[in-house]
Amino acid sequence: MKKIRMLVVFMMVFMMSVTKVSAACEASVSNQIRNEAYKVQVSYEVTQEEEPKDSYTPPDGLTEEGEKNYVSYVTFFKIYITNLTENIYVEVKDSFSGKTKKYTYEDSENGTVIVKDYDLSRINTFTIDVKAVDSDCIRNNIRTIKKTLPRRNEFSTYGVCEGISEYYLCHEYVEYEQTLSAEEMINRMDAYRANKENQEKEEEKEKEKGFFEKNKNTIIATSVVIIVAGVATAVVIIVRKRRVV
Repeated sequence: MKKIRMLVVFMMVFMMSVTKVSAACEASVSNQIRNEAYKVQVSYEVTQEEEPKDSYTPPDGLTEEGEKNYVSYVTFFKIYITNLTENIYVEVKDSFSGKTKKYTYEDSENGTVIVKDYDLSRINTFTIDVKAVDSDCIRNNIRTIKKTLPRRNEFSTYGVCEGISEYYLCHEYVEYEQTLSAEEMINRMDAYRANKENQEKEEEKEKEKGFFEKNKNTIIATSVVIIVAGVATAVVIIVRKRRVV
């Protein structure tokens, strides 16, 4: 019986002590950690870096010196996770591989972590969970950030997209999966180009019409002056000829 009472007392004291620690954390640390977590930002850029010399073969037709100096570059996405602190860390998961990796302040450079993605052929969504290092203070995710990387659109480099790079099917990087056949895409591009050319012609006509309306009086006055001057010149010539006769 005594053992049971002692166990109950011990549990009560333990729970009270935990409550006190939790309350102290909530009062002094929790808000600061949450504020830091909400300052974490995620961005990305498309960039390039040199490939290792042993990973590629220089193209044919180069001189010996040209082959020696040839440098190949690889294009990739560079993802920046910024504003990490010693109080928070992130877990990064990409939808393509399904793998999750943890990054702490110690893994960063002044609070910035860089994640690289070299596969530009598919859309990839990164899920970044921001968590507290002190899990006794804040146990769950403080926030979740999602960043979707587009895929490179191979059609953007084709001649069919020349002059219509603003058309969504011709953007260099897109966030939609390709569900149309090549023929359907080309037909839509041709239709967009034809419509664009027609609009440009109409706009040119409107500009010409607008120019005439805006300068109508000047054009008419100038025309009258030219006509009058021409008539007067003709009269003078006729009169001179008669005098000579």
